[in-house]
Amino acid sequence: MHRFLGIILRISITPQDGGGYPAYFADHNTSVRYSTSSSETLPASMGFVAAMPSEFRMSLNRFKQIRGAFHPEDKLSANGVQDKCYQLRAAMNELNACSLANFVPEANLAFDEGGVACRSRYCPVRQYNKDKPDKFRVDFFMLAGSTTRIIYHIDFYQGRNDSNVGILEEYHDTPTTMKAVLNAVALSGLDEGTSNTNGYRVLSLDNRYQCPQLAFLLKSK
Repeated sequence: MHRFLGIILRISITPQDGGGYPAYFADHNTSVRYSTSSSETLPASMGFVAAMPSEFRMSLNRFKQIRGAFHPEDKLSANGVQDKCYQLRAAMNELNACSLANFVPEANLAFDEGGVACRSRYCPVRQYNKDKPDKFRVDFFMLAGSTTRIIYHIDFYQGRNDSNVGILEEYHDTPTTMKAVLNAVALSGLDEGTSNTNGYRVLSLDNRYQCPQLAFLLKSK
């Protein structure tokens, strides 16, 4: 399972265009034949799994067997049908709890969204954006350190989240992007003054999130 999860993580970080999962397990570079007399070998097209040390490898068939049978979500924790992200909620909560327990947020922070390519039609939080390199993807809200790149808080982008799962009650009525920022700041302990760095934090946001109302609320925290 450690091998399987490691391969899944690597695939999400470095997606390979074309070929599906077999492309990641290919043991040679792809050769493209243009005619009976000419062909070209595409450099760096060999799958990364074949280049891994033997103790970290597995066969493509074994990978497909595990992927077809492994469903770690707990449907009892799905909060009925309200939480679109119940399959990943436990892992996200664990990451946020570990960050809160082990890291003191640095003075310079950044808040933005990041995404992982996803073309599954069964994914309830898949987004489409024609202007992105990966047009179909799952987006995340992330509060991270500008220098260390440590993620202090992460949440899933669900579009308009009327269910407010994982959102503090005082922010339920705020707009979607403001809600995400304020919730991340609060759940990272930054609004309590208990993890002080020179008495202040500088939080950088792009135009999608920043507005005078949000700036006022953040300053009051």
